[in-house]
Formats: sequence, structure tokens, C-alpha cells
Amino acid sequence: MKAITFSLHTKQPLLATSFQGDPNSDVSCSYIPGSMIRGAIIGRYLKHHNLSELDLENEEIQSLFLIVKK
Repeated sequence: MKAITFSLHTKQPLLATSFQGDPNSDVSCSYIPGSMIRGAIIGRYLKHHNLSELDLENEEIQSLFLIVKK
């Protein structure tokens, strides 16, 4: 498996919690989860292309954001 490693530094505090235990007492992770980064990239893509949702049947969208095993 190929990997790209990089460092992100936030300009403001970031609350990155997991869905475990009592939601009123969550503690932030000490890292930024990959799913949060992926969600931010998808959000920017939607805004840039003036879309409200992704067309998951579109092959270009699948290749950009999803792992598709052929």
C-alpha cells in the first residue's frame, strides 16, 4: 500500500471527537482523523462546483473520493 505522509497545523483549536461513550463528555483526539480531512475536501469540492450532494454513480466522483475495487 502506498502512503502519503504530511503534517497539518491548525490556526484555531479543533474538536475531533470519536463516537464513544457519553456524547456530553467527549474528549478531542490528539490527531486529525482521516475521515475528517476527507469530509473537508468533499465539502470544498461541493462548494467549488455548486453542488448540494455527490453523485455516487459518477465514475469521476468514485475515483476522486471512494475506493472502488474492480
